[in-house]
Amino acid sequence: MAQQQAEFSERTRWIPLYLLQQRGLDLRTVGVVAPIPFAMATIAIAIGGWVMTGSSPNAKNTS
Repeated sequence: MAQQQAEFSERTRWIPLYLLQQRGLDLRTVGVVAPIPFAMATIAIAIGGWVMTGSSPNAKNTS
């Protein structure tokens, strides 16, 4: 999992620079827009973990 996070970070590190130079956004807008992929990835990882835990045949029902 740590390797996947490191790879994701490497792939998305260019986003702020791209938004500044190529798209002409100001620094404040880049500060708001650039973290969106990280937030979405965090949510997706949490949902994926929840789904995989629930679909495991060895999962214990704690409710």
